[in-house]
Amino acid sequence: MLIQYIKHIIQEAVSHKSVEAIYEELYAYVDSDYTIHMNDIEKVGINPKTYSGMGGVYSLYLTKARLDNYLKDKTWEYFGERKYMNLLRIKPYASGVQADAHGKSGPKLRKQGYDYASQNYQVNDKLDKGVVVFLHGGAFEVVKTFLNPTYAKGHASNKKQRVKKAIDSKALQLIFNQLLNKLSADNPKFYSTLDFYIKNVSQINRNILDVLSKIKDETKLKAYINTLLERHFDINVLLIYVTDRINDDDYICVLVNQVKNPEKLYMLLYTTESINIKQCVANKIIELTSDLSTIEPHLLAYIAQYVHTDVKQRIYKVMRSKQ
Repeated sequence: MLIQYIKHIIQEAVSHKSVEAIYEELYAYVDSDYTIHMNDIEKVGINPKTYSGMGGVYSLYLTKARLDNYLKDKTWEYFGERKYMNLLRIKPYASGVQADAHGKSGPKLRKQGYDYASQNYQVNDKLDKGVVVFLHGGAFEVVKTFLNPTYAKGHASNKKQRVKKAIDSKALQLIFNQLLNKLSADNPKFYSTLDFYIKNVSQINRNILDVLSKIKDETKLKAYINTLLERHFDINVLLIYVTDRINDDDYICVLVNQVKNPEKLYMLLYTTESINIKQCVANKIIELTSDLSTIEPHLLAYIAQYVHTDVKQRIYKVMRSKQ
């Protein structure tokens, strides 16, 4: 599903660990029954088309010396710039494990007293030093998977493009609208989906207001309105929406004071039944209008009913000059 894909790449974009952090995490596994494998997909398996020569999962003994080199060089020998780094554990008594001749007499990889290196591996003289090959998936298990920090750094711009393209897609807007419209506000998935939508979609569709209409809790509704304002959602659209659903004159006046264009307040001045809101709207229109003569006389007369006496005198002076 598109949403899962988007969640995955957004999570991927922010979840990279540093080389130093990976070093510290892997240190507990050195010189034991663990190997390192790298690939470009988030899955470790055997695909004959992927490997040249002998089919299998190629990996390296995780030794302290090799881990120290990784900390210094920021890369693992043989693998280069692969996307994923996997810590593999050799399963006890597993067959289908091949090691180089050095591995036969090299690090003693032990588990419950069982010596893998001397009893379990098949020696392969063609393998380079320190290499272990698993011939089937039953010979190992994946313990940890890391995103390669150097790959992430080199592909950061590409990743940002993928994230932006995904969260800006029209398909995503359609999916969210359909999903949120079907979910009841009593459903926990409603809020988690709404939170993800508001947080990640760069251009929030006005249909979001239909979704917010499901929220009966005024405190929650205010919180979402505030979040939309932080995301630069059109204050003028929000203002008209809010006055029909929130019975809090002070809160609405706070929103009114964020409006930059006085003409956007004209409709609210006429439609609201609250005297308090009419007063704050009228005063805001005057504050935003540098030349009162640009306002139509009938509107000026209406505004004059809800402003302070000194402002009212200014309005009457302008109205007389226009006669």
